[in-house]
Amino acid sequence: MRASSPSASVHAQAKTGRMYPRRITMLGTTAVVGGYMKSMARGMATADDWGSGGHSDDPYGHDFQMVGPFTPADATGASASSVYEDLKSYNGGGGWDQYEVGLLKIDSTGTPTDIVSYGGTGMDGLWGLSASSDQTRVAASGYFIGNLTFGATTLYTNNGNMHHYDGRDGFIALLDADLAPIWAKTWPVTTLGSDESSLCGDIDFDASNNVYGVGYQCNATCSGVISHHAAADGALVTEKVFEDVQHLNRVVISTDGSGDVFVTGRMYTSTGTGSTGARCEASECALTMRLSGTDFSVIWARTIEGGGPSSTYTGDLRHDEVGEPYVYVTFRDAAESGPVSLDSGTPYSGCKDDTTSVVTPAYDVDATKMVTAADCPSGSTFVATSSADAVWAASANTGVHCQGNTEDSCIMKYHAFTGKPVWATTVPAANAVVPMPDGTVHAVGQGYQGTFATTKTPNTNTYWGYRAVLDGATGEGKSVAPFGGDAATWVYDAAQSGGDLTVVTGFRGSATQVDYGFTIAVPDEIQERHTLIMHVKTSGTKDSVPSCLSTCSNDESTVIEAGKCFIDGLCYADGDSGATLGLGCMVCDPSKSQTLWSMSPSLGVTQCFIDDTCYEGEHSGNAADTPAYHCRSQTCFDLGYSRYDDIQSECRYCDPAKSITEWSLKDGYTYTGESTPNDCLADDTGSTDSGDSTDTTTQTGGGTLSESDGGQALVAGALAPLAALLL
Repeated sequence: MRASSPSASVHAQAKTGRMYPRRITMLGTTAVVGGYMKSMARGMATADDWGSGGHSDDPYGHDFQMVGPFTPADATGASASSVYEDLKSYNGGGGWDQYEVGLLKIDSTGTPTDIVSYGGTGMDGLWGLSASSDQTRVAASGYFIGNLTFGATTLYTNNGNMHHYDGRDGFIALLDADLAPIWAKTWPVTTLGSDESSLCGDIDFDASNNVYGVGYQCNATCSGVISHHAAADGALVTEKVFEDVQHLNRVVISTDGSGDVFVTGRMYTSTGTGSTGARCEASECALTMRLSGTDFSVIWARTIEGGGPSSTYTGDLRHDEVGEPYVYVTFRDAAESGPVSLDSGTPYSGCKDDTTSVVTPAYDVDATKMVTAADCPSGSTFVATSSADAVWAASANTGVHCQGNTEDSCIMKYHAFTGKPVWATTVPAANAVVPMPDGTVHAVGQGYQGTFATTKTPNTNTYWGYRAVLDGATGEGKSVAPFGGDAATWVYDAAQSGGDLTVVTGFRGSATQVDYGFTIAVPDEIQERHTLIMHVKTSGTKDSVPSCLSTCSNDESTVIEAGKCFIDGLCYADGDSGATLGLGCMVCDPSKSQTLWSMSPSLGVTQCFIDDTCYEGEHSGNAADTPAYHCRSQTCFDLGYSRYDDIQSECRYCDPAKSITEWSLKDGYTYTGESTPNDCLADDTGSTDSGDSTDTTTQTGGGTLSESDGGQALVAGALAPLAALLL
């Protein structure tokens, strides 16, 4: 099998600037990454030369830096190059209004070549990014507040608000291959005087370099909207509002020469009489449509009852890369309320037998083209999707469905000409799905321990990313490779070029393991919410395999070397802790298990393991850990806390002598059963500590953590062969 292997990476390396990457597109072998970029300054500052000392040592400076490449042979970036952007610092609080539209360019070797930013008085954000097929243009889209300047063009919001959230409008900007502005337009626009917001969430080019955008337009209510803009000057050619759609999220132009457009989004409840022509009996439905490129009339629409993809975690929409007539879609929250069939939406066209009146659906007439009247055999009549004789979507009876009762993502494959579902598979939160020229489909996302069929990624107490490979024909899993570190790793987007994959992630922490034996370390003095971009080799011989496997095979004959552990797809030496996963109280102990974490000797002495997380008791002059609540709600403010404060519990704490796996309770308190800050009730009855008896069953037994110990099992299942984990 072929397994993905990161061959190079590049990342931001300056505490003085911050970037949340959102999208990636390819200009040939050059990656263009876009997102939110801001200065971390706390006030006005003049331009400075990075090399002169200026703000390079100032935590309140305003430069953004990209460094790369980092490779397995040069994980410290000793031979790396860097580029800088001097960001404008104009907000005294150093807050949200300083976010600008930021763009990066990285060449095929992983060397950063340019950083560009465009901004204005309020918060600006990039959400859509696309390159033209002739590789001469890049289109960007998103939203802005107040004003936003691209070269000689300054855009203004319709309601005149200048700061933070209220009254956002969307934008579309066309740039050349050097990321210099050609034109920029405000679209979609919020009604004059409204404090609602609008957004252009995605963008694509047709073969003539005309630009198509999708998003939502909010006035009294929000509606999904699509537009067509002229290549030369951005003039609005066509626009359509779908009043039965809450928002449109993604758009791609058909590659079959028809000029048609595919879009995804979320519907309101509908009886089928709205603009989409589709019914939605739930409060909301996930939506995929094929539209005419001329007037945006609906050719077909497929819905998922109860599907709730948001306008923030938009999922993805891509073409097949082997020339077959299929599209691939991924939604988060596709089937939260239960398993839901994909055989839903508008009817199928077909050919009606003039004698029997039986209608043969278009997908059975000819699946290689868009069926018209000319394709119906003699003695039959063409039936359009609008006809009363059209074939109901449910009659396809494909049995394809998204796994229910989960907030995970559903990846789906649809027939491009008819919308007939082919397969669906459920994976942890996926933000991008990338069909490859070899017929596989790569999905990237993030989460805590993820389950892929019988295989799990590492059990962590913070988000790790993953790269999963699916069989494009069946949707079955082939492999999954995890990556992450000691703080959250978010995976935003991915793109392919030449059959290899480039993954854009955002991470925060001191180190990120991107592959076996390949960890990027970030010095403490420059830690920030850094952007990480990885180039992943997906073909040929894998450069690195798990060092702890003495033999590799596609079955359970895989052998782990003596004195080593192979846990959830990662290698550990005897005595290694799980600290990089947030599991500092777990160790590799091959004498107990080579595939499960064993309990550290510190558990029950100085540490607890509660709700899959390691906590410290009181020792070495440090107070005991407590459950905490990260303050973002009005409840916190009412209690006198500030935004982002971590509120510690008054009464619950880690006391290893009393309980390894449960919070202990201070004398004079009752635990209410609620979360912090509402978990403690002072009383006059003395201690109600339910953890007075010492729970040292697991520690005393010296075993691995399992369900019988009263904690959650950390079970790896069957050994995962090679460098990726088989599904």
